[in-house]
This record gives sequence, structure tokens and C-alpha cells, in this order.
Amino acid sequence: MKGIIFDKDGTLLDFSAFWIPVAEKAFADLAVQYRADPVCIAELLGRAGVRGGKADPGGILCGGTYAQLTQLAAEVLTGKTDAEECAELHKRLVCAFEKNRICGKILPTTSRLAEILQELRGSYKLFVVTTDNYTLTGECLSALGIEKYFDGIFADDGKHPAKPDPYYIEHIVRAYHLHKTELFMVGDTPTDMAFAHNGGIRGIGVAKTKEGRKYLAPSADAVISDLSRLQGALKQLQKGTGH
Repeated sequence: MKGIIFDKDGTLLDFSAFWIPVAEKAFADLAVQYRADPVCIAELLGRAGVRGGKADPGGILCGGTYAQLTQLAAEVLTGKTDAEECAELHKRLVCAFEKNRICGKILPTTSRLAEILQELRGSYKLFVVTTDNYTLTGECLSALGIEKYFDGIFADDGKHPAKPDPYYIEHIVRAYHLHKTELFMVGDTPTDMAFAHNGGIRGIGVAKTKEGRKYLAPSADAVISDLSRLQGALKQLQKGTGH
């Protein structure tokens, strides 16, 4: 085992602390632009998978794309889902999220994040693959103080297919001379696990809650509650047992 690919949001970065405030403000801006009732903000958040101040790993906000959020916003804000209407709404939605990302709190998923990555760095090549753009990804990793631990950081550049398409797995295998049996994916959503399996590598799910772990179990080769347990999971998978 020589390489580990990490998802960013929800795996390294506390997803709810960052993205829920951003989404709430972005949806509020869109509601104003489309002269919609402010009550629709709560509906948008709920349908995007935000419940009780937490984001559902299977929800659109956590595991989906801007295109899916656009479709949702079109249904709630305008009721018009034709291509032309959605194209304009998509531009406005992306701008709203970009504008309001300053509202998000950049917090690690565990207080030992940097220490854990430093330990892993001694034995593995480490990578990040995320559907966010390079600017935001760099800002988040830099603010967390962990950018230096990664051999490669791959984000959405608008040119290459995003997760769960296995494009970046194939790229990492070729560029870093790895075999797929030597590479693992660590993420917090079924999209991350689908990305791993589409690329022919194994996936380790991360979820703090019992419900979250149960949700990821069917699609993951192993599930852990915290990144501090990652080395143990890797050893189990090396032995071929999993857990």
C-alpha cells in the first residue's frame, strides 16, 4: 500500500461548519434575486439534505453537484426547469456560493488532522481529489495548515470529469507509478465510495455518527468514525479482513 486519496469536504474539512452557512446565505441571495418568499430558503436547505444543523452525506449539498443544486433551485424558486432558465440560474447560483464562501468556518474534522497526515506522510503518497475548484480547495487546505502534506491536489478545473468518474484515479496511477491495489480512497459520502470502486480501488468511509457509518457501510470496504482510526483500518484491509 503506497497511496491514499482523500476527499476534502467532510473528510478533512468539517463540512457542516463550512457549507451550511454558505448555502444558507447563497439561497437567501437567490431568493431575493427571484423575488421568492424567504420561507423557500428552509425548503431549499431541507431538500438539499440539511437537517438539524447537519448535512446528510447522501444529500445534494454534501454529495451532489452545482448542476443538481441548480435543478433543485429551479424547482423551488421559479418552477421553470427548461435549459435556458437553468443556464441563467446556474450562473447565479455558482456566483452566490462563491460570494458567500467567506461565511463558512474552516475547521478540521479532527483536532489531530495535521498530526495524522504527518504520520501517514512517512509511509504513503497522499492526494486530495475534490469537486471544488482549485482556488477554494487551496484556501481551505492552507487555512487548515495541511497543504504541504499532499503529493498531489486535484480539483474541478472544468475540463476533466469529476467524481464519481474515475478520471483522477487513472491519472494518479499513471503519474505516480502506482498500482491500483496500492491505492485507497478515504471519503465521507457514497459518491466517494463510487469513485473508488469505479476506479478499481478500495474505499474507506468516514462518519462520526452510528447512522452515518451504517449508511456508508454497504458501499465501503471499511468504515471508521474518525481519521485517527485510519491506520488501523488500512492494516485490516492489508490483511484482507476489513471491518
